[in-house]
Amino acid sequence: MVKIESEEDAYRYKFLGSPSIHINGEDIEKKRRNDEPLYGCRVYKTIDGYSGIPSREMILYAINEALI
Repeated sequence: MVKIESEEDAYRYKFLGSPSIHINGEDIEKKRRNDEPLYGCRVYKTIDGYSGIPSREMILYAINEALI
């Protein structure tokens, strides 16, 4: 767990807003990994629309991807 306290921290950790989940240093939302870092709130694009939290499927996919 990393506490992001500034815009500089957001850049250092490739932070895309709160909440963010990284596995092995990579954001779980693969399509946004090259987005500009953000020090603020985050929304995730899910199959049900936009959400303030990632879907269970997104988290499981990222875990499986990291295991390969």
